[in-house]
Amino acid sequence: MKKTPTRKQLEESADTAWKDAIRDHIKVRYKEEIPKGWYTADQISKQIGHNKEYTSRYLSELINAGKAERKKFAQLVVADPPYYRRLPMFRLI
Repeated sequence: MKKTPTRKQLEESADTAWKDAIRDHIKVRYKEEIPKGWYTADQISKQIGHNKEYTSRYLSELINAGKAERKKFAQLVVADPPYYRRLPMFRLI
């Protein structure tokens, strides 16, 4: 004989359905491809072997000199529920 689900079980499954629906919607709606050649300040600081503060200072100088460009891209943050955050990225011109 099949048991009838309890009210709590029904609420939990509805909550999960809503979470899944919102999670899937967010992943599709805000998905943004990052073009080749764009890097975060952390990635650049690792490439050149300096800390983020040093790198950020010189990135600002390069941008002011017209040798680099800054643009924000949506990046998926893995959480429950996941969300997108607009992170600054840089490229050489």
